[in-house]
Amino acid sequence: MGNNTKSEQDDLCLALINPELCKRSSIEVAIEQHDTETTIPYLHVFLDNMWDLKNCAFIRLDKPEYVPEKNPIRLSTKQKEELIYILTSESQYHWTTSIVDKNNIKIATGYEVAVQVWTDTYEENNKIQYDKNGFPVMPDYTRL
Repeated sequence: MGNNTKSEQDDLCLALINPELCKRSSIEVAIEQHDTETTIPYLHVFLDNMWDLKNCAFIRLDKPEYVPEKNPIRLSTKQKEELIYILTSESQYHWTTSIVDKNNIKIATGYEVAVQVWTDTYEENNKIQYDKNGFPVMPDYTRL
């Protein structure tokens, strides 16, 4: 797990988003899966396959912004394109349910999987925007 300290490694519990697409790109996108005191929903975007927090950009799930208190690393244009592709592509074997109508189910995009993992872990989704059908609306990450 890269150059993280022992305590950082013990605390690192992440779900990889769209793993097949991450394998084919220069980045790996993940969401944290352990209860912390944070209220800002965010993604980990590792810039290598070492899962090193020192080589990771932290991007908000609720708006196209970095989490400045986490790390100053920013994505290149190519990495932004890969992030958007991973998040907008359908995620094999994952389904999402509308928060408005529990009978409205569809195959999930990477972004929808990330939102679901976040809300399942933190039980806090008031920052995420939803469309009229009750599905999460991905921010415009081209504006990062």
